[in-house]
Amino acid sequence: MKKKLLSGLLAFAMLFGSAAALPEGVFETSSTITASATQSGDYEYKVLKDGTAEITKYNGKGGAVTIPSTIGGKKVTSIGYGAFRGCENLTSVTIPSSVTSIGYDAFYYCISLTSVTMHNGVKSIGGFAFRGCGNLTSVTIPSSVTSIGDHAFFECTNLTSVTMPSSVKSIGGFAFSGTKWLENQQKKNPLVIVNGILIDGKTCKGKVIIPSSVTSIGGGAFYNCTSLTSVTIPNSVKSIGDYAFEGCEKLTSITIPNSVTSIGGEAFFGCSNLESVIIPKSVTSIGGDAFSGTKWLENQQKKNPLVIVNGILIDGTKCSGKVTIPSSVTRIGDAAFSGCESLKSVTIPNSVKSIGYEAFYKCTSITSVTIPNSVTSIGVAAFCTCESLTSITIPSSIKSLSDSAFSGCTSLTSITIPSGVKSIGDGAFWECKSLQSVTIPSSVTSIGDRTFGYYFSYDNPGYKKKVEGFTIKGYKGTAAEKYAKDNDFKFVSLGTIEPTTTRLAGANRYETASVISTEIFKQSDTVIVATGLTFNDALVAVPLAKAYNAPLLLATEKHITAQTEAELKRLKAKNVIVVSTNGAIGAKAKAEFKAAKYNMTYIEGKTCFETAAKVAKALQDKTKKAPDTIFFATDSAFADALSASPVAAIKGAPIIYLKNTGSIDKATADYLKSVKGKVKNAYVIGGDGVISNAMMKNVATALGLTVNKTFVRVAGVNRYETCTAVNNKFKSVLTGTGICVAKGLDFPDALAGGVYAAATKQALFLADGKKLQDCQNTYLKSKNASKITVFGGTGAVPDELVKTIAQASV
Repeated sequence: MKKKLLSGLLAFAMLFGSAAALPEGVFETSSTITASATQSGDYEYKVLKDGTAEITKYNGKGGAVTIPSTIGGKKVTSIGYGAFRGCENLTSVTIPSSVTSIGYDAFYYCISLTSVTMHNGVKSIGGFAFRGCGNLTSVTIPSSVTSIGDHAFFECTNLTSVTMPSSVKSIGGFAFSGTKWLENQQKKNPLVIVNGILIDGKTCKGKVIIPSSVTSIGGGAFYNCTSLTSVTIPNSVKSIGDYAFEGCEKLTSITIPNSVTSIGGEAFFGCSNLESVIIPKSVTSIGGDAFSGTKWLENQQKKNPLVIVNGILIDGTKCSGKVTIPSSVTRIGDAAFSGCESLKSVTIPNSVKSIGYEAFYKCTSITSVTIPNSVTSIGVAAFCTCESLTSITIPSSIKSLSDSAFSGCTSLTSITIPSGVKSIGDGAFWECKSLQSVTIPSSVTSIGDRTFGYYFSYDNPGYKKKVEGFTIKGYKGTAAEKYAKDNDFKFVSLGTIEPTTTRLAGANRYETASVISTEIFKQSDTVIVATGLTFNDALVAVPLAKAYNAPLLLATEKHITAQTEAELKRLKAKNVIVVSTNGAIGAKAKAEFKAAKYNMTYIEGKTCFETAAKVAKALQDKTKKAPDTIFFATDSAFADALSASPVAAIKGAPIIYLKNTGSIDKATADYLKSVKGKVKNAYVIGGDGVISNAMMKNVATALGLTVNKTFVRVAGVNRYETCTAVNNKFKSVLTGTGICVAKGLDFPDALAGGVYAAATKQALFLADGKKLQDCQNTYLKSKNASKITVFGGTGAVPDELVKTIAQASV
């Protein structure tokens, strides 16, 4: 089966005391456990993050067992990994309706089990769950079940009757191999199809045409089908499972239809004569070693040691020395460099968003890796057994470190877990013998088993030994302190809890705006679009976006960018409102919007003053009332308007631009005349160096307001003090417990940030450099923010600066 992909985790299986099976979480995601095992009668259980219970071990005598629906006052929702494994005296089991998942290996080799009763409620049956239950003769899968894992009923030799509901949409590889039921199905038709899933075709010979009723070719469906010479896959098929055609050595060519989006790990592994492969652009996921051992891959490697398909780097095992991955790559695939022992260093571009399972497994010569901020996920065992790795930079974009991610990196001496990481998986830094200490931020709420401070030893209980002198540095009351206490490691307190950090960033300003949109909008009929090349239009559009409960996206003069187009589709947008000054969104971009058949509205002015006035009128039309508040900012710099944008949006107030001196622009004057007598309060944001006292007096007269009473200046000596002054002035409006951080010296990443800040009622905080000004430190201390949201990548707001802000917030 998965010879290469599983090799890196065999030692991990030993680590958890099982030579028979791999630990839960390798193939499935289990709930985060927040409490240690508790004994209740015949059962040990753990309390899950949602407050329900998972049975982890059965200690009873066997016989007929009815699993309780509650234990220790907690609802039982899960039968955990190996809970009844090897229980040879268990004859029957009844699983209550409270249980939603049966875990990996749950009833593995319960050889006396003859009856299983599952009530409606169970949604998933894990891999190997009933493997080797040789006396089980029949099973009824309840209609609540949607997935059955790999090898779930493998080697249940006497299983002759299976009742399968239409609710099951996923069946893992070899789920029923070695059962009489499958043998009987094969006698009827060599292609065994269940609910559109082709689960077995190993008895096929010669040329095979898969019928159009098939939507998925399951894992191992044609595994080792040495008589198969050709196969025709219909357009109905969307996915090809793990090792689906592994070992089909007579297969010479394959055409994958453009309906297919994913190809599983080792799908065509060992198809030694496979020379012609056509992969459509629809394929966005290719598993590790999918084509290893084929002539086709050998031919691709002769052209370039980096084999890239549809942006996925599927193989780099022929590389040596220093390697620079091209920017065409968006994903480093599963096992892409696995076993590449001559690889010494690798440069990963900002285009890469994910690093796959075992991507750099056993790259024993690699010494350092910098993972760019574009990467949001690192796969299980991605850098496992990189023995020479001494330095690894993990970006704050990573939310979770997977199981065994850096296991066996024996030369790794230091590691910084960035703020933003929420969970660290089982054995993530297992066998890192040279790692003496680790600093864990308060954002981490879950740390797995034997993650830090242990290495393998046959001479110790549980085959584990502690790294001598290992130290955990972290904050009191956090997962870091709990891990240190539970494992008897030295704990060094860094004080009280820092705020958690989230970075919303993309490869460019257009993608950053899309990321911000994704964070707060699941769907939106209406979207506001402005240019990403200047700030004036986007910032005055923030209150309008809030009024429409719509995101703000960016375009260029000539194009809807790919990132914006993708987000419009995800949002299922119908209406687009374009805010544009002097052709900032030009004819070519408009033509693209028109071709996409959106309902278009254009708010356009010849100058930014005119555009701002027209946006203010559109805001009035939407809210069906004249504003009682107006914010004024300079037209020549972005910082003041940006600082005010969330407050203005929350208040439903327009942002109007003013010159420093001279007369009021005509478009502005006309607008002010239209709302005179209705506006009760107005604010100038910024000092008299950007908007003079004379201009302020003229505007007050135009609105019928009184300077320093109903018309007030909010300002500091620079943009940072002005921003702080705004946040303090309007703290009754900015009631969110967090702050939003943006670069103070440039605008691109923060253009859409005002919409996010307004939606969450958080203050915008402008910062640059390494140090904070006194007024900023004072504000942060008084705000005591529980969360920091950063707009843009580390090039705009470095991690070091974010950490400084976080520490000042304590």
